[in-house]
Amino acid sequence: GRGAMVHLDYVHSFLPTSTPVNVYGLLDSPLWLDLPIPTVLRDPERPYFGLWNQTQAVMNVAQPKHLDSACVSAHSTEQWRCLFGEYRIPFVKTPYLLVASQYDSFQLWSNLQVWLGWWSHDPLKKQAQQQYALSFAKRTLSVVKPLGGSPGFAMYSQACWDHSISLDRMFNFLVTSTDHRTSMLNALEYGLASLGWLPEAANATTAGLLWYDNCTGIACGQC
Repeated sequence: GRGAMVHLDYVHSFLPTSTPVNVYGLLDSPLWLDLPIPTVLRDPERPYFGLWNQTQAVMNVAQPKHLDSACVSAHSTEQWRCLFGEYRIPFVKTPYLLVASQYDSFQLWSNLQVWLGWWSHDPLKKQAQQQYALSFAKRTLSVVKPLGGSPGFAMYSQACWDHSISLDRMFNFLVTSTDHRTSMLNALEYGLASLGWLPEAANATTAGLLWYDNCTGIACGQC
């Protein structure tokens, strides 16, 4: 997902100019969030490296070139952000379907070292873990919702504790509370149809190419 996000706008440059190709992105779970870990959940004996620090390390070692000039200009003193989902995704110009779980299990495990239901036995830590998960969901939607609206740019955000659903059969079946019928596969088809690239799906109701769960409680979606 993150690699596709970073390189999507450069795919055309990889192809012969004589080759007419329409490029569309399927960006599954690239939306890493820069959401600090509460102090109460930090272990002084195990310093947390963090996904943001990991991204900075990759930036220093790999020295990637596809950072997008507008993104670099906006984050000139912290160019690692142009590899980091929350900061890079607004600059991606090639149409795509973005899949961003509100309770991304990879990120929540990386940040909290916890799975759904396996909360700390310490009441204060448990409360902090659950509040962090709820804040993560809210932050995900705050990033995703403004990205939609233009033809081809489809957004899908399920309130599930999951990650990389395009590799799972649920890509075909999971739906959200937006309409209780559109799966991620359907959303991909509707995104293509909005550009005239999949005529057979052109008459589908696309709900503005934005589908998300709007419910209360951790992992409250139809998972």
